[in-house]
Amino acid sequence: MITPEQVTPEVLTAALRHLGWFIEFGNPGVYESWALEGLPDALVTVPLDNQRGDYESLMRRALSNVLRYHGRTASETLELLVLRESSGLEQSTWQKESPVNGGLIDWLHGEALIASIKQLLTAAAKSAAVSRERHGNASSFIAKSFLDAAYMGQTEVGSFVVTAYAPVRTKFYVSEQMSREVTTSPSKVASISGREIMDTLKTGIETVRACLDDFRIHARPEIFREAVTEGVSYELADAIRTMSEGGEVNVTIGSDTPQSTAFAFRPSDIPALERAREVLDALPEPVNRRISGEVTLLEAGAETLYRTVRLNVGEPGLKTVRVHLTEEQYQTAIDAHRNHRLLSVSGKLTRESKRWWLYNAGEPSIGDELTTPRPATSVQDSLLD
Repeated sequence: MITPEQVTPEVLTAALRHLGWFIEFGNPGVYESWALEGLPDALVTVPLDNQRGDYESLMRRALSNVLRYHGRTASETLELLVLRESSGLEQSTWQKESPVNGGLIDWLHGEALIASIKQLLTAAAKSAAVSRERHGNASSFIAKSFLDAAYMGQTEVGSFVVTAYAPVRTKFYVSEQMSREVTTSPSKVASISGREIMDTLKTGIETVRACLDDFRIHARPEIFREAVTEGVSYELADAIRTMSEGGEVNVTIGSDTPQSTAFAFRPSDIPALERAREVLDALPEPVNRRISGEVTLLEAGAETLYRTVRLNVGEPGLKTVRVHLTEEQYQTAIDAHRNHRLLSVSGKLTRESKRWWLYNAGEPSIGDELTTPRPATSVQDSLLD
C-alpha cells in the first residue's frame, strides 16, 4: 500500500498526468491545481514546497483525492512511479502496429518484438563499452548485467505495446573481474552507467533512421559502417530489421520524460536494413600486422604440415588468434609457454567465420613474462609431448 511519505510532488504529478489530469492553475514553486476532463468539480492541489508548514497535510489530502477518484488504478500507478524513482528507472515504449483490436498481436510477431528489444538493449550495452561492427560474444558480461537490472512493464491498450524500464543511475562493468575489483579499488575501476547505455541506444537508433533515409536517396551502404562509432552495429540493425516485419513499429526512448525521442520503422525499410547487415557483417580484408599474446593451445598433429598455436591477444574485437607455424617456429611457442612468457609473431591477419587466423608467420620471438597466473589446465600436457 502506498503511503504519503513515499510520494513526492514529482511522483504525484506524473501519476496525475498518466491518469488524464491537466494543470488548471497554480503558483510556481508553491502549488499546482489539477483538473480532470469531464468532471468539472474534480480538483487536486499538489504542494510543491516541502519546507512549508502545511506541506504534509496538503500532500495527504491530494493523495487521498487521487485514490478516491481512481482507486486501484491510481494505487498501482503510484507504486510503479515510486519504484521507478527510487531505482532510477527510465521508461521506453515499443509500439507495434497490429491488425487485431484490443492490443492483441499474432504470437510470432509479438514474440519477435520482445526478442528484438532484448537484442537492441544488449547491442547498446556492448556498443557503450566498445564500438564494433559486429559484437558477437564480446562484452557479454556488461550486456547481461544491464538486462538483469532492467524491467518489463505492462502492455497498453491499442496497438501491441511493450514497455521497458532501464536503470539509468546504476553502474555497470565490462568484465566480471572489474566487478570484483571495484570492492577493493573503486576509484581505479572504470564503469559505464545505465544512462550512457540508454544514450547509446537512442543515438544508435536515431543514426540508423538517418542512414536509412540517406540510403533511400544515395544507395550508399558504406554509410552504415561509417556510423559504428555512433552506436550502430550488426546486432542493432538486425534487431530493427526483425521488429519491422509485419507492420510499422514506433520506438520512444525515454517515453516518460520531456526529452523523449520517437522513431518509426516500417516494412519498407527492410531491404535497406538487410544491406546494412551485409555491410556490418562483411569479413575485413586481411592485414599484415604483428600480434603478441599468451600461448593457450598447442596442436601438433602428425599428418599436418603446419603446427597450430592459439594466442590469447586480449584486444577489443581480437580476443584470440590461431597461428600456423613450422616445426621450428612451433618449438619457440613451446618455450614461450613453458617459461610463462608472451609470444610475438607477425603475419597476415585474417578472419574466417568467427575465428581469427594469422598466416605466413614470420619468425616468432619470446616476449615479456606474463603478469597474471596461468590456469594449470590452459594447455594439455599431452600436447607438449
